[in-house]
Amino acid sequence: MQIMNGLILKEWKLSKKMLWQNFATIMLLWITGFGASLYWKQPEISLGVGILLISTHLFYVAVDISVSLYRDTKSMIWLHNPNSAYALLSSKLLVSLITSLISLVITIGLVFLSGVLLKGEDLMNFEAAETSIFIFSIAIIGVYLGFWMTFIFVFIKSVANKGIAGKTIQILIVILTWPVIQLHQYFHDSLMYQKLLMIVVFPFPTIGTKTEEYGFSFGLDIGEFSLGLIGFYGMVCVGLFMLSTWFIEKKMEM
Repeated sequence: MQIMNGLILKEWKLSKKMLWQNFATIMLLWITGFGASLYWKQPEISLGVGILLISTHLFYVAVDISVSLYRDTKSMIWLHNPNSAYALLSSKLLVSLITSLISLVITIGLVFLSGVLLKGEDLMNFEAAETSIFIFSIAIIGVYLGFWMTFIFVFIKSVANKGIAGKTIQILIVILTWPVIQLHQYFHDSLMYQKLLMIVVFPFPTIGTKTEEYGFSFGLDIGEFSLGLIGFYGMVCVGLFMLSTWFIEKKMEM
């Protein structure tokens, strides 16, 4: 436990720079959107910027974990660290999730603040429970993408120094990214997905658009998800995590 706490503390210290940079970017874009809304008297501009910033958090964990892994591969820490790959990856994923949630909560707070200041609170008229569900949904999707990014990054690095064969495998991995995305879409349209969706259903937010007479509007809609689907995607994450740790434990050139 002490080793794990040390790794988490190390990752937290290393992640703070990126976290502050992220805050600065969010504030800059939010102020820009807020100023544009004041100038053109269109609260929807600020809301649009806010939804864009919120949506980017779907990829926060994936980007953060790839930056962290890249930093470690540059220092060859995998070849010299006595800790298990499980502990190394777990600490990175946990810290990435925590920083993602901190950034997401602040971003949502800014969106609500702009709605109140611009007298457009009806644009984001969601209760506390719905907001909590939204944060949870962004978090689980972000973690899922983070596991995929971890696996892809580790696998690519594990074959990086294997000559022409390694380069060929790396190219194939990039090419196969699109079929993997399509496979998720096929699963979404399958009977198995519908059956899993019926196991303990709960609200799940989505971003919706609507065409109107003088343009279009967009905001948050509430769809459905289930514990059955969380269990299925959770098993996929466990499989990806086990494969990633196996590649690291092999001590290949990363």
